[in-house]
Amino acid sequence: LCTAVGYHSPGLLLPKIPLIDYSIDNGKNWTISVLSSVLGIGGELAGVSCDRGNSCVTVGALYINNRSVPQSYYSTDNGQNWDPSTPFSLAPGDT
Repeated sequence: LCTAVGYHSPGLLLPKIPLIDYSIDNGKNWTISVLSSVLGIGGELAGVSCDRGNSCVTVGALYINNRSVPQSYYSTDNGQNWDPSTPFSLAPGDT
């Protein structure tokens, strides 16, 4: 299994859309996993890690009210479906 994360930029004035792609044939063909929790919200994902079992985690940020808010997602089926992790807690003044 291969998993890649990043974003799609649909246009100059439109927000970036977080993307997760996975492949079950060593990268020959790829399928996009849709993060339903971010539909209509801009953001991007910057890293992903999967163990030798079925678990993966990805980290990045969502753009909410002109602010970058840290966000992570987890998968228990080799990256095919994703759910938001518990939100990060930021100290006052952190961005």
